[in-house]
Amino acid sequence: MIPKQFLATANLKQKFANLTIMTKNILWREGWIKPLLTESLPSEKCGICNKEFDELDFVTSCEFCEISIIHDICANNHIATSHTKELGEKINKHKEKQLHSFQ
Repeated sequence: MIPKQFLATANLKQKFANLTIMTKNILWREGWIKPLLTESLPSEKCGICNKEFDELDFVTSCEFCEISIIHDICANNHIATSHTKELGEKINKHKEKQLHSFQ
């Protein structure tokens, strides 16, 4: 049996492949680490996979909908599968912008 993480990654790669023809789009997520207490979160579980957050987890939210706090890996798959159109629009909108040297 193939683990769900590998299926999600394969699905994500296929969605990205469908978005591009000649070039690859590598998406830079403006990230910063901010420790959160689970007591301050609306839930102690991921809004996608419903697993409880571990002692150390990287979490985010979807910038296209109000799905709640979710694991980073769940967010990547969620955005690529549920927001393909919005993601494509955002990629096209920012295509001509230069990356900073630290990106």
